Amino acid sequence: MALVEKGQLADAIALLKQGVEKINPKDRLTPGVKARLSEYVSWMQQLDARLRPVLIGEERVTGPDEQVSLARMCLHYKHMYATAAVFLRRRFRGPAGAGQ
Repeated sequence: MALVEKGQLADAIALLKQGVEKINPKDRLTPGVKARLSEYVSWMQQLDARLRPVLIGEERVTGPDEQVSLARMCLHYKHMYATAAVFLRRRFRGPAGAGQ
């Protein structure tokens, strides 16, 4: 978590991947834990890769779920609070000027 708080998301993801590989294979919970952690790492990498193109206007958000996910990424992992607020406003209120 310390790496994430410092904004070193790529390093945090790499460390999490290493941790997944070190889980005891004899533990009966290992397959489920590995699957969930691997899924989480993949989700974070995909979302991190999507953020910049969305922010600079090269790509558009695909739907409300991605809108909230990008807001979470900005809020919790990137510390981009104003950007997170914009994503959430668009998700729950619609684009600026809509319905006004």
